[in-house]
Amino acid sequence: VYTAFGMSPDGRFLLLRGDTTPATGTKLGVIDLGMAGSPRTDFTIPELDGSAPGSFKFSPDGKKFYILAGNTASATKKDRLFAFDTSTLAAAVPSLTLLREIVLVATGGHGFDVFAQGAGEAKYIAVSNSIDNSVSIINATDHVIKQTVPVGLVPGGVLIYAPGSAASGNQSSS
Repeated sequence: VYTAFGMSPDGRFLLLRGDTTPATGTKLGVIDLGMAGSPRTDFTIPELDGSAPGSFKFSPDGKKFYILAGNTASATKKDRLFAFDTSTLAAAVPSLTLLREIVLVATGGHGFDVFAQGAGEAKYIAVSNSIDNSVSIINATDHVIKQTVPVGLVPGGVLIYAPGSAASGNQSSS
């Protein structure tokens, strides 16, 4: 059952997210709005087995897609961020290529944002770690946590902001 959706930055793809049936993992699908009949493709991604659906977003240029594993009581795979390459969504048989399953600080709650530069290329992902009172900085090229920074109590959502970024052609997602 799909319970949430998000649009690719170019407006061509509607990405669907939900629970598998029975609820044993996260399910992803896509509707290609650029094709006649807007066909839907349901993906089988074994690495998402055991995860619960969490928040997700595209990089501003649409080349990468990220999804957090929700930390529900029934999930057996928690504290994860999954990074995907979206270049094969437009293929004759659409697919998402998993770039990396990133193991996060085991804290029970996370939020994230994508920092992008230039034409919207993802450079870093910032992930909040609620109980650990920290934010992890992940390089968007190799998808490795580069630094975990202590912040205030129980951080939740994350928004990347850099003064003057819009004026210089840089941006972060929202």
